Amino acid sequence: MAQENPSWGYTTIRGALYNLGHVVARETVRNILKENGIEPAPERSKRMPWSTFLKSHWDCIAAADLFTVEIWSSFGLVRYYVLFFIRLSTRRVHVAGITPQPHAGWIKQIARNLTDPVDEFLLGIRYLIMDRDAIFTAEFRSFMKNEGVKVVRLPARLPNLNAYAERFVRTIKESCLGRMIFFGEDSLRRAISEFVGFYHHERNHQGLGNRLIDPREEFGLTDGPVACRERLGGLLRYYYRQAAQPARKGICRQSREGRARGERSAPHANRFRLSFPMPAARSCAAIEFLDTTGSKIAEPAQMSCHSPLEPNVKTPAAIGRACQPSSAYRPRSSDASARKNSTSAC
Repeated sequence: MAQENPSWGYTTIRGALYNLGHVVARETVRNILKENGIEPAPERSKRMPWSTFLKSHWDCIAAADLFTVEIWSSFGLVRYYVLFFIRLSTRRVHVAGITPQPHAGWIKQIARNLTDPVDEFLLGIRYLIMDRDAIFTAEFRSFMKNEGVKVVRLPARLPNLNAYAERFVRTIKESCLGRMIFFGEDSLRRAISEFVGFYHHERNHQGLGNRLIDPREEFGLTDGPVACRERLGGLLRYYYRQAAQPARKGICRQSREGRARGERSAPHANRFRLSFPMPAARSCAAIEFLDTTGSKIAEPAQMSCHSPLEPNVKTPAAIGRACQPSSAYRPRSSDASARKNSTSAC
């Protein structure tokens, strides 16, 4: 209680213990604190550990840092600088820029991007921790101050004071960049982009209770097959469960006998079905055109194997039994008149 509440004195701690069912004297509390090396309340309240300060301002603190990567180019080995920002409360990382030659104009443009009212990464941030690197110019610090972000410059040669940013540098180099050889700037940008996606969605963080920063939809599934998502050729792997796919209902064609017995039709039973393709020079004299309820929808002589409006579109709802030439069922005009005369004579 005394360590978590620096302003609590002996009497206050005694009252808190009484609320928990422990009756102790004030001198007993004093002796216990003295044996454990804990100072009285006036002295404790004057000093605040760095860890306590960070936790009390957790949601409004961000850190910035810079690291280098060497890549091969047409001019030989070139050193690139990668500037990133990290929010201490969520461990979310934003890679602000990658360049072989950082300069004042470049860092100032990054400051504008970070404080943009639409996509700003530093929204709600009041303190920005950074080292004394020359790239963080006075103009950059002044711009941040005007935007309501106070820059906290760390003492020289004390990287432990920016431990969260330094830990990210170690993680990305050990897990990704230190295991690859880069040829050109595009390969470096792709590797960093893939790792940042892995870092946010697929990597467990011990500082967050061994949890993910931003889990995806498949997180927490207990059923389904186990799958592996690979990045950078298998350098980064993430195991998850695939969502179980519901059984798909098949659409089958029912016979007349089934409909006559009252069997239930498929979900799309009242829709027409497409016929098989047939040559344009042949017609469908011996084909019955039925819908899926069994009703006859047209006479064979009035329909061809293809739609009259769109010759290349198949006629719907055709159940083919045979296909014979047009002359087999559509007589010519002269033959039709002769047959009519013969019928009248009979």
